[in-house]
Amino acid sequence: MDLNISKDFGQINVSSQRHVDRVINKIKEIGLGDVHDIILNLENCQTDYPETPKLIDFILVHLSKLEGKKELQILFNGLGNKEIYLLHDIILEGNYFGIHNKIDSEDEVTTWTKIMNEKLIINNILLTIIYTPENKKYTYGKIE
Repeated sequence: MDLNISKDFGQINVSSQRHVDRVINKIKEIGLGDVHDIILNLENCQTDYPETPKLIDFILVHLSKLEGKKELQILFNGLGNKEIYLLHDIILEGNYFGIHNKIDSEDEVTTWTKIMNEKLIINNILLTIIYTPENKKYTYGKIE
């Protein structure tokens, strides 16, 4: 299932609680049902923690409840391609991974990815963040 936040939902701002709640409610109306593979397109959206991670949490919680292999791809084109920036902006500060202590250090990324991988592997989810301007991919979890 493709979820293009700006095109399908007419929402560019996913950095505030009001806007993220609106997007989540619209997704609930559509329903994710038994969907195991989701592409979340955040291109051209204004993102920021802690609100954008709540949208990611919503989708990861849905996938966690399903049996079998699951995959979430996030398409993103903001802030730059460094992993630390991507994780700060769209993943961390959410409840799914429980990473709320963020340090501005590249070394900290290793700790974060270990926590992320453990949780994703337990739930059989492959998470890929694609920085679209350069087609740079960051992959977390693995599917056996």
